[in-house]
Amino acid sequence: KLVKAVPAASSQPESIERETARTEKKKEALFDLMDSLVDWLGGGEKSLRAAALHLARTRFDLGDKQVLYKDLLRAQGFTGFGALADAVRMFPQMFKLTRGDYFFKRSAN
Repeated sequence: KLVKAVPAASSQPESIERETARTEKKKEALFDLMDSLVDWLGGGEKSLRAAALHLARTRFDLGDKQVLYKDLLRAQGFTGFGALADAVRMFPQMFKLTRGDYFFKRSAN
């Protein structure tokens, strides 16, 4: 759920459309990466570390250049430890994090 702070002097909450559009833009930029994880994962459960090692061998489109998955995540605002897990969380219809968010599998949807 998306929550936005509302100024005390306001009687109307700020529109969240801009945030939704920003989130959708991020999801669109990351879709090829997530789609490659669907193919790689199959029907099993694997660690995010193994996924990172798998993704390290692949390049993804970012504008007019080919970049590593870490650069793609960074360009979408996912940085530091847990960046891949944070990106995976944006796709609950595709994946479910398990075992303390260190592993993931396909969603049951």
